[in-house]
Amino acid sequence: MVGQQRAKINYPLILRIVGWFLMIESAFMSIPLITAYIYNDASLKAFAISLLITLGLGTLMTFGIRPDKRTMGKREAIIVTSSVWVAFALFGMLPFMIGEPYLDFSQAFFESVSGITTTGASVLRDIDGAPHGILIWRSLLQWIGGLGIIIFSLAILPMLNYEGGLNLFNAEQSVITQDKLSPRINQTAKSLSMVYISLTVICFLLLSLGDISLFDSICHTFSAVSTGGYSTHGASVMAFDSVYIKCVILVFMFLGGTNFALIFKVAHGDFHAFRDNDIFRWYLAIVLIAAGLISISLFATNYEASFIDKIIDPLFIVVSTITTTGYASANYELWGTGALAIIIVLFFFGACKGSTTGAFKLDRIVYLMKIVGNEFYHILHPNNVRSIRVNDVPMPNDVLGKVASFLVVYMLLIASGVIVLCFTGIDPFNSLIASLSAVGNVGLGVGLTGFEGSWANIPDLGLYMLSFLMIAGRLELFSLLIIFSRIFWNK
Repeated sequence: MVGQQRAKINYPLILRIVGWFLMIESAFMSIPLITAYIYNDASLKAFAISLLITLGLGTLMTFGIRPDKRTMGKREAIIVTSSVWVAFALFGMLPFMIGEPYLDFSQAFFESVSGITTTGASVLRDIDGAPHGILIWRSLLQWIGGLGIIIFSLAILPMLNYEGGLNLFNAEQSVITQDKLSPRINQTAKSLSMVYISLTVICFLLLSLGDISLFDSICHTFSAVSTGGYSTHGASVMAFDSVYIKCVILVFMFLGGTNFALIFKVAHGDFHAFRDNDIFRWYLAIVLIAAGLISISLFATNYEASFIDKIIDPLFIVVSTITTTGYASANYELWGTGALAIIIVLFFFGACKGSTTGAFKLDRIVYLMKIVGNEFYHILHPNNVRSIRVNDVPMPNDVLGKVASFLVVYMLLIASGVIVLCFTGIDPFNSLIASLSAVGNVGLGVGLTGFEGSWANIPDLGLYMLSFLMIAGRLELFSLLIIFSRIFWNK
């Protein structure tokens, strides 16, 4: 019997492509560099050094490495995808370490990972006092990671399309989240990017009409559309005390949680796309029901707030949670245990596939509920065969199996996070909340990481574990975890 052989992986091609992405990241670093120059703040030197390091290494890898083959298989695509996300986080953390706020390695890496994965959990204790360059870099990291680094790059780098663009697309987006709007993968990437950029522009224009500075408008636009949640203020959206600002951000968080393929179809004249989509109807219904229940509880308990706040704030927090944004318009920890329970449950849900959100995603929840309903039907009618249909289309058995396996791995990751955090001295409840928030890329916290606490309270080992969970959650688990399996490295 012939033993398994090591797969021949095209490492030079992988390094060259990672180099391309580092050059792209260095180009984005010019934005906070210019911002720091305009505001003459303390981060100017940090971004100048970070840009030169990132650009220098990226240029060396891109033009100094000449791979013999330019073909990319599934293994190379998976390695590239994981490597790019980690590399973006590693080089994206440089400004946090070189200049203010002078974070140590574990905190800087956590902050950068939280940004690029659009989680929004922050270890900064004085956000209001942070330099403008740092603040816009945090929001920009979220905007870059919102649509997906690979998808965004497929739209602007033609070379990736003949070096394995389809495999890259599949590696970053799981089967359950793929929506190809065109047979050509680069055209699909361009279409999704145009939706993303259009939402960004519209959100910025609307925010600019409110009582908010230009700088805050830009930063919150990046974070709202990407459903990231980083704010320029420690009090988050509460700092603006504006119903108009809340409503604008609320709308674009909701759109960020909507399948971009549906938005694309509506923009091109298919006005029934939302109405005819089962998942979108579930999305809208869950948001309205959850917000309605919390509003009723606030009125019933005579919670001290204006009438409009009792309506808008629950809706805002529900949308912020289910879209895994993490913005806060009120201290939801004061709303009572019933409201808090609803919010924590929404940590797990997530919004629609093909959006910028994380967590388990409603599509998978709907599939699982239909599986349960089908089992009930078979108990009553054991001889009948009925297919599971979503949007009036039968779901293949392999997709249903992948949903079930995703659930198992998702829960195992959360359990692993809880165990590691408990070993660092954090109690089980706070360990569960932090792990659930990290793997779902939610960013909101309760208790230790809530309004009265901070993610900076977590020890270094816990920060590394949560960083791993954030990347795994953003890459839909399998694209990262498969690298740690023996089968991946053997033919």
